[in-house]
Amino acid sequence: MLPAKIELIFSSRLFDCLCIVALYFFTAAAAFNGLQDTNGFVNDTDQYPTYGVSFIGAITGTAQKPFVFRRLLPDTANWVATVTPQRVQDGLYRWFYPIEGPDLSSKILAFGHSSTTRSRTWFFRYIVLYLCEFLSALLAIFAMHLVCRALGLPRAVTLFAPIVVMLFMPYVLVFYYDFLELALFTLAVWMALRTSWWWLVPLAALGAWNKESFLFFVPTLYPFLRQRFSRGITYAAIGLSGAASATVYLYIRSRFPQSPNASAWLQWQGHFAHLGNLHELLVYNIEVYGIRLPGLSTIWPTLLLLWLFARAWRHLPAMVRSHTLIAAVINFPLYLLFCGAGEYRNLSMLCVFVLLTVAWNLKTALEREPPPSPAS
Repeated sequence: MLPAKIELIFSSRLFDCLCIVALYFFTAAAAFNGLQDTNGFVNDTDQYPTYGVSFIGAITGTAQKPFVFRRLLPDTANWVATVTPQRVQDGLYRWFYPIEGPDLSSKILAFGHSSTTRSRTWFFRYIVLYLCEFLSALLAIFAMHLVCRALGLPRAVTLFAPIVVMLFMPYVLVFYYDFLELALFTLAVWMALRTSWWWLVPLAALGAWNKESFLFFVPTLYPFLRQRFSRGITYAAIGLSGAASATVYLYIRSRFPQSPNASAWLQWQGHFAHLGNLHELLVYNIEVYGIRLPGLSTIWPTLLLLWLFARAWRHLPAMVRSHTLIAAVINFPLYLLFCGAGEYRNLSMLCVFVLLTVAWNLKTALEREPPPSPAS
């Protein structure tokens, strides 16, 4: 008999867990890099100046509304910079930029394209925000894995469905807070399925600190909570979580009363213009992972998504369908009224539905034609 510690080293379960962690780490890194290549980090390249948000605007709180309200990651970066000794920040700067002079060469290639990182004023905060966004992507893929496990999906589906969704994200997302929104939405569903309901209250506060959309997402958790708790407890969980989200959001709004622009932009007319624009429907394309692809809101990707959803709908558990319907009733009017045409990322409250749609399509494919056994 081998000692317990030696047996642990050779444990198949430990090896499998390490392989999953490594696979998810590299998947999150690929998706994170794909998003940066497509949009630049925090629009640092001014690729989208009309959005009124940039790294400096986010950090200093001078961005336009409503972007200035998305504070969790910028506030974290500012706090870490405050508590980290200046000598540590200076040493890190010298390590990142070992070559002095106008042609600074960074040890991280992504930073070499940004003039903001070369400023000692912003360098450390930039790194913290950069790492926080990557950790948000990593949290998102593990949260999706937990949701698939909680719903009892087959092991292969539980493993690969989050990978498929995560690799798809650079095709959809734009901003530094988008990965964290996905992570917190998915984590909230897992908590509703598996943990004590009161954990949702602090999570809701964090969610609203990241983006106000979490306040509207809270009611979509009702079907999952109702599976495990009485009607009274479910209403209490929804009410307290919603109150926590609303309190945090109102506090954040009070911090930036002088920020330019309105808190919400009415954009419903743009959706009609989009439908009448053949270029936007047929020709519009973006670069993802270095390849030009049709924009997600063009007709063929949209039809493929609808086909994907239609194939899985009848196979989804009743509570997932109820969650999706509640999310759709809330999200679609908000999208049509306040979001730009074709910005499918603003349908983010349907993210769990998208994950489980992918999962059930994978499950159906594996049941129809299972992989060959090792013996064959």
